[in-house]
Amino acid sequence: MNINSYVGLALSILLVACGGGGGGGGSETPAPSTPPPTISFSANPTSVLVGSESTLTWSSSNASSCAASGAWSGSRPTSGSENVTITTVGDSSFTITCSGEGGSSSSIVTIEGFRQTDGVVVDGYITGADVFIDENANFIADATENSTTSDNEGKFTIKYADGNLVSLGGTDLDSQTLLDNLLITHKLAGHSEFKAITPVTSVAAFMQDASSINSTLGIDASIDIFTFDPVANKGDGGIYDYLYEKGNQLTVLAFALQNITNNINASTDTTQDYFKAISEEIEKEYNETLTKVDIETEAFVIKALENVIEAKSVTIDEAARANVSRALSGMLPIVQVKSTDNLTTSIIRFALSTLQTDIQAIANGSASAEIVTSYTEDLLNYIAQDQNIDSDEIAPDINAIADSAITSEDVEVQINVLLNDSFVTSAPFSLSATDGSNGSTSISNDLLLYSPDADFNGSDSFSYTLSQGDKTSSADVTVTIQPVNDGPSIDIASTIQVRENQTDVTTISVSDVDNDELTLSLGGPDADSFNLSDENVLTFKEAPDYETKNSYSISLSLTDGIETVIRDVAIAIIDINEAPTMSLTQPENNEGDALYPLVLTNDENKFDINLSFSDPETPVSNLTVTATTTAGESISIFHEEGSNISTLDISSANAGPTDITISISDGEETVSDILKIWITRYVAIDNSSDPYSGNRAYTLLGNHSNENRKTNYVIISDAFPNEDRVDSFRSVLKTWVNLIDQTSATEILDNFFSIGVIETSLSNESAIGTAIGCDSRDPNIYCFEDAWKTALDSLQAQYFDDVDSRSVITGIDGRGVANPDWNVNIQNLLSNDSATVRECVYVLKHEFGHSYSLLGDEYTTTEAPCSQYNCSQIELYPNTTAEDEPEKVRWNHHIDDLTSIPGYHYQTTGEAIGYFKGVYFGADKGFRPSFATVMGTTPSQWIASGGDIPRELLWDKIGQESFAIKALILQGMHSISAAYDANNDVVVSHNFVDPSGIYEVEWYLNGEKVSNDSNTFLLQRKSSGYEHVSYRIKEKTQNILIVEDNILNFRDVYSGLFSPNPLYTCPGPLTSDPDYADASFCRNSLSIKWTNYPGLYHQYYFDDFDSLINSAEVSAWGLQYWYEYSGLGAMFGINWEAN
Repeated sequence: MNINSYVGLALSILLVACGGGGGGGGSETPAPSTPPPTISFSANPTSVLVGSESTLTWSSSNASSCAASGAWSGSRPTSGSENVTITTVGDSSFTITCSGEGGSSSSIVTIEGFRQTDGVVVDGYITGADVFIDENANFIADATENSTTSDNEGKFTIKYADGNLVSLGGTDLDSQTLLDNLLITHKLAGHSEFKAITPVTSVAAFMQDASSINSTLGIDASIDIFTFDPVANKGDGGIYDYLYEKGNQLTVLAFALQNITNNINASTDTTQDYFKAISEEIEKEYNETLTKVDIETEAFVIKALENVIEAKSVTIDEAARANVSRALSGMLPIVQVKSTDNLTTSIIRFALSTLQTDIQAIANGSASAEIVTSYTEDLLNYIAQDQNIDSDEIAPDINAIADSAITSEDVEVQINVLLNDSFVTSAPFSLSATDGSNGSTSISNDLLLYSPDADFNGSDSFSYTLSQGDKTSSADVTVTIQPVNDGPSIDIASTIQVRENQTDVTTISVSDVDNDELTLSLGGPDADSFNLSDENVLTFKEAPDYETKNSYSISLSLTDGIETVIRDVAIAIIDINEAPTMSLTQPENNEGDALYPLVLTNDENKFDINLSFSDPETPVSNLTVTATTTAGESISIFHEEGSNISTLDISSANAGPTDITISISDGEETVSDILKIWITRYVAIDNSSDPYSGNRAYTLLGNHSNENRKTNYVIISDAFPNEDRVDSFRSVLKTWVNLIDQTSATEILDNFFSIGVIETSLSNESAIGTAIGCDSRDPNIYCFEDAWKTALDSLQAQYFDDVDSRSVITGIDGRGVANPDWNVNIQNLLSNDSATVRECVYVLKHEFGHSYSLLGDEYTTTEAPCSQYNCSQIELYPNTTAEDEPEKVRWNHHIDDLTSIPGYHYQTTGEAIGYFKGVYFGADKGFRPSFATVMGTTPSQWIASGGDIPRELLWDKIGQESFAIKALILQGMHSISAAYDANNDVVVSHNFVDPSGIYEVEWYLNGEKVSNDSNTFLLQRKSSGYEHVSYRIKEKTQNILIVEDNILNFRDVYSGLFSPNPLYTCPGPLTSDPDYADASFCRNSLSIKWTNYPGLYHQYYFDDFDSLINSAEVSAWGLQYWYEYSGLGAMFGINWEAN
């Protein structure tokens, strides 16, 4: 009873009692009191989800006002209703108090606020599972505990309470497999909007430290396993698939352990204890290793199985235990996300159905041998047949894990590398391994055998590869080889062969793999015959003689201070072959110079040398004698036994300085020596009994019988009174050739030239009438008279044909001169002293330059004073060319601006064009092409001092190039010709010959290079237009020819080499013109055949192809064909309309 109501009633009763006192007092009766308020207060609903509303309804009587307190506040009407939102978990109390005249009254209602959690039951999704929150840890859904059922997608919503969120039973959605008694759980540690019940959360529920669940199973740290849906996120090929895989593997393992136990123990356990067993083993191994636990291995399966056997007192014999662990460890790696959902589902269906049935039979021993074999040896095919899928497609990824082992030196070790690897142990696989750096491997019964190399200790490693289906994985194995003591070793053969007559035997090689200090000692029957040094060098005390004693025996003892080894060694003496001996005497150098002595051959091109040889064991007749020149030419050599003279036949050799290697061989040993001589080739000796009383002719360089050498040069001695002067003459010739050989011009001389020599009989009188005093301009100059030329030509013709140029060196005193028209120059050699000889060499070089380099050395000048000759003209005698400007003697490509040339001044020294007094003929002053060359001033220092002539004094770059061009012309560079063939086409040809292989010929058609290896070119007939064919001679490797030659520019190569020539009509080989039968006119720089010939025309010059065909002359007379001869080739052009 409300206290206020009780007081009011009492008062009312009191008041009533007072008023009934008897009527004689005359007093009034009191009024009755007001009753207190009455309240009706309710809530609907009284339990709501946090954040939801409940409706409060109240009414009152005897009240004038109401007020709210507790979970709400403020004044309220005396009656009404109001929606309130529940924001906290648990009971919320709402109070309303109403007041009136009779007092106040209060009423209270309580509303429960609760939270709920959405979630999913995941193995795959499990539908129809009983889901409840186990608040008392008995894993049974008590009547007072919140519960629900997972829907067709495994989802559920449940009122949250602290405890274990449990899923029991249900059906696997994908495989439609009933999962009776499968219990998975999630230990709740606080509310969240979503919870996942998975096998992984089930393992975490029983761990001492659930926060390490990701680390223990290798799950990525970014995944919250308690709220993450593995099914919804699978298929990434990475961390999510791995989580899905681990969950399914845990279910398969736990469910199998549960079913085995229930079958054998006739129990009805649910799965919590089996997840607990698995959790204990995982956490134990992780705490020991601090590395991810591989639950797929047989080792782990055995641990989990033994845990259950002990905890549940299950009786399984050893064979059955082995089969169970082998079957489960074979199955677990296969449980993973496959390439298709169908394959993944098929594996899960098998693992949750067929496997669960079979594993019970395997454990209780009732499984057939066939079933056991299927799981232990051929599981993939068994699954494939059961689920109607391809076994190759379900082979799991495999993982080989690194291993280590320890062994001792020289001891093989056996390593079970598969023990910690992840693969299907119950399916076929293969194993291979590489060798280590210091050891070898082999495989036996799936075990790796490692054998360290002999005496090796330290660390070694090798790799092995595990293959299963189309999957492979490799890992490294590290082996530690512990050292043991090794004995030393004497590393020599048991028999040593030693040549007689020598004391050296061998160096005794010893070794010790432990690098111990070694001591070697010598013993045995013949130890006294030997010395053994501190460096282990074994020698005879006296050189052995095979004929005296041919074998020795010794004993070698080697110790490392711990062990001693002994090696008996036999030493066999070899009877050696004695090498031949030879004695070669170099011929005397009668020429008195430092060059090879000149050797004159007889009429068979043979000569004798002082050579003797012998062999103590082989007759001379059985020895092989060979001789070979520097150029590789084989020379025959003849020798009579007992003689000190040998005869060489140089018929196949070229004349010139050469090294002849002479070798003597007995078939085993060869000795050699080098004969250094200047070979000559015999041409003629008019008086063989006294060569100096008649003429002698020989080849000094080259070979006159070689038709490919197109340049013939002859040097003639004249009026030499004695043999000493002849020797000096020969020294001049050798020195001159040697100087050329010091320049790049040597390749021209050695390949294209044949140099002949005619030595006339000894006399103070000239054999050809050489004399002076015939020219009033210089009485000392040698005379060039017809009688002298006739005598010269007659003398030369007796011995040499087709001579290009000649030099006469005479004992008649006079001033040297050249006559280009007669192809001859003459100079003197008046004594045998060194300076005279050297000056003769210089002049010979100079005149040879005139003959073969095409370079002039005199120019016109208007300088005063002039001599009696015309100062505005230059003498054409005796120069090859003559120009009025110095730069015209050099290539235009070499000098762009004459004023920029160093040394272009009045000095008489320097290497460029100089200006100096004194020329042979012509003006008082003149230019020379390059000051310090043989074509320039006399190198007086070289002549007087007898020193070595500097190379730059031989010929300058320009002179060598010009010399090469002249030689190439003689080899046929300008031998172009053209003729019609049977088809009326034009065949253009040349007969250039290159025996050196240094040059090549490039062909051009209308200025464009074409491919053509022949010496002919076919120009096919056209109906109209101009065409021209050109060829250019080119060095394969640029050495001397440094100018360029524009095909279309007729005179761009150089000025001065060909002086401007008049234009001639050219009958050539294409037409027959009786008026111009002499085709020599066609061998000038440019020769033209006009179609409408009006006569000979001179002074028409065309610089290039375009100016020729566009000229007024062509327009007037028409052009039939032309020849053009450039420095490095030639051109033939034709106007097809005129042919």
